[in-house]
Amino acid sequence: MRFSTEDASARGAADVVEVETPHAALRYPGTFEPMRVDAADLVLVTRDDPPGFRPNLVLTSVLSTAPLPDAAMSALLAAPAQHPAARVLSCDLWDLADVEGGDDTALGRRIVFLYRGDDTRDVLVHKWVWATGQHHVHLSASCLPSQAEALVPAFTWIARSLRLSAPDAAVRAAAVATGAAPVDAEASLGVGVPLEDLGSFPLLSWLCPGSAVTLDALQALLDGASRSRIGASAGILPKALRDTAEAAELVSAGWLDERGKLSTPGSDAATALADGTAWVIAKVRRGSRAALLRAYPHRRGVLVVRDAHPDESPLDSDRLRIVSHASNDQLPGLVAAWIGLGPAWSFTPDADDIDPRDLESHLAHDPGVEPWDEFLVRTPLGEWYGVRSPSRGFLSIGAPAEGRHPVTPLPSGALADALLRLASG
Repeated sequence: MRFSTEDASARGAADVVEVETPHAALRYPGTFEPMRVDAADLVLVTRDDPPGFRPNLVLTSVLSTAPLPDAAMSALLAAPAQHPAARVLSCDLWDLADVEGGDDTALGRRIVFLYRGDDTRDVLVHKWVWATGQHHVHLSASCLPSQAEALVPAFTWIARSLRLSAPDAAVRAAAVATGAAPVDAEASLGVGVPLEDLGSFPLLSWLCPGSAVTLDALQALLDGASRSRIGASAGILPKALRDTAEAAELVSAGWLDERGKLSTPGSDAATALADGTAWVIAKVRRGSRAALLRAYPHRRGVLVVRDAHPDESPLDSDRLRIVSHASNDQLPGLVAAWIGLGPAWSFTPDADDIDPRDLESHLAHDPGVEPWDEFLVRTPLGEWYGVRSPSRGFLSIGAPAEGRHPVTPLPSGALADALLRLASG
C-alpha cells in the first residue's frame, strides 16, 4: 500500500489523500483516516468517532477468474452469510466506463443492504463490486441509516475515484462474460451485457414483530396519557379501565404495569398517538389482500401501527392492530420490507402507459395477466407509488393523463436511497 504522503493522519480535513493498494487506487477526503486491519487491502474510518457506530470503508480483493455477474451474485449471497438476517435492498449497475468517459458498459455493481446492528439500530452498507479477470475487488462502506445523508455522498465520491490496477481490456472482458451465475436473459438483452438473475435471490422477511392490540386498547392508552399525575413522568389508566380486557392487552404489550401506570414505552406510544401525525404511511396490496402501516414519531423513535402483511396470516378481527416501537435507524428497513423492496432490474414495459382497467387487472392478479404487487409510501419527504412486476422489476405508476397511467422504471437503488432518508428526517 502506498500513500501520497508519509503522514496521512497529519493532513487537514479538507485535503484529499491518494492511496494505492495491490489491485486498486483511490482517493479519500481528510475527514477519513486509515486503520490497519489484517486481510484487508485498505480500511478507512472517520476521524470523528460518533456514539453508536463509527462509519468505515473496507477495500478487499479475492483471487477469482469468474466474471462480473458471478462476482455480483457472490457478493449478494455473502451479505446474509456474513451478517445473519441481512436485508438486501438493491443491486444496480455501477458504470466506471462512464466516469472515465468511455462507453456505457457497466464495469461494476453497487449493492445496498441493511443488517441488524443490535436491538435498537440497523447498519447500512453500500458495497461496490468489480471483476478484473484475476480478482474480485470489493469496496464496502458502512454507517447507520441516520448517518447516511451526511456520509453517503462521501462514500460515493470515494467509490467513483477508484481505479483498478488491471488493464482496462481485462476489466471490460470480465464485465461482458458469462460464468456460473444464472443470467437474466431479458434484462441482459436490454443493456447488451450479461446481468445476473436477481429473481433467484432469496429475500429474508423483515416484518417488524409486535403485540396484537385492539383499537379499544389504544384508545384506553390515550385516556391514560391524558390523566398524568402531577410530577409523574407517565400517565395512569382511569380506575374504570384498570381491570378490563383493554388494560390486560396494554400490560401484555409492556405499556402498562399492574397498577395501571404507563411505562416509558407506553408513555412514548401515547405521546405518538396523541399527536396523531404519521411520519410514514405505507400501503401494500397483493391481489385481494391489502395492508397499511403507519409510523408515528416520538422522542425515542417511532411507534409502528400496522395491519397483518399479506405474507402473514390475517388477524382475527378488523379491530386488531400489530404495534411495536422502532428506532429511526430501523425505520427504513421496516418500510422496505413492508413494500417488498429487494434487488431487481427495472426496465420499461412494452408500453410506457397503461389503461386503468388493465392496471387493475394486474393488481387483482386476474388469470391470464402477470400479477403485480402494489405499493404506496407517503412521507413529508415525498411520495412513491408503483408496482413490482416479476418480469420488469419496480415500476412507477403516474396519475392518469388522457385516460392512461404513465409507467416508468423505478430502479430499486433509487427507491432504497429515498427510503434511507427517513432515518434522518
